[in-house]
Amino acid sequence: MNILETYSFATKSGLMLSSFRIARNEGLILLEKFQGQKLEEYSSSRCDYYYYLLNDGRILFLPQGPEVYIYEPYNAFLAHMEETHIAKHIPNTPPFQRIKHLPGGRKIFSTVISKEEAELLCANATPIERDAFLLADGRVLTERGWGNAVYDNRADWQAILDFYVLEGQTHRRMSSGEYRGPFLYHLCGWNPYGQEVLNKIDEIAAKLPGLLNAPEALFDGSINNLPKIDKYLYKQVMSDAFAELAFMPLLAYIGKVQISNRSGEWVLLHDEVCDLWIPDIRELDGEMKILYHPLWIILDSRNETYYRPLMIVLNHKASMPESDD
Repeated sequence: MNILETYSFATKSGLMLSSFRIARNEGLILLEKFQGQKLEEYSSSRCDYYYYLLNDGRILFLPQGPEVYIYEPYNAFLAHMEETHIAKHIPNTPPFQRIKHLPGGRKIFSTVISKEEAELLCANATPIERDAFLLADGRVLTERGWGNAVYDNRADWQAILDFYVLEGQTHRRMSSGEYRGPFLYHLCGWNPYGQEVLNKIDEIAAKLPGLLNAPEALFDGSINNLPKIDKYLYKQVMSDAFAELAFMPLLAYIGKVQISNRSGEWVLLHDEVCDLWIPDIRELDGEMKILYHPLWIILDSRNETYYRPLMIVLNHKASMPESDD
């Protein structure tokens, strides 16, 4: 086994945990040879990373990208996972606000209400679609998406419908090969700095301590401090409003950590459909990190699942910018 990098540290309980980074093809050989059993409680199909218990007691971590990680011993791995398990807090008790950004800088607000309130409002509403109703005061209630949402007016709801149509058209263009660029509709509007963002990376990253209410000393560029920053991040309620504020500072900071510890350079990706400029890191071998994808999953207010550490973002890789949309 050709070990590319070794890292060891003590868990909170005092156990020593060792990590070995190896090539993906070697990891797949180990997975088959030692009959790896997936650890469902730590794996995520949505984020495309998986943990396996090998029959010799080691743990194999299989994320996206050309490299995998081996952890040992098993008891130290379990202790570390239990110690670092952090709940993700998202708004889920109505009423709460949703925010949707559209191309051109438009921002649409809606309010998620309870099922009981929605049923009362529907009693005197006019159906305008299969899953949408025009209320007496001009607002629109819809069951489309996540929960029962109320939009301020019909124009806002129509703008959302128009964007759904644009999404479908763009995905068809991508399938036919007519459009080959990134389509990051879920990040639309999340970079307020536009094409000048690379000139402001340090300024943007410097917002993170205040945003997370965390000690500035933690933000020294060290990989070892990322788990400590996790704790402050997961204290926040990950609403739509928080997500759009936190996305760029987190992306800027993790990119700086990547460059200072593992090399690479900033590049700028352009989503022509949303007119969105997103910074990313290109490594020395030409591989794109696609940092924005796992970071979006962490911040997604509709995703109330097992916590994902910022190390997942740092370790993320994809062979082409358009491979994750």
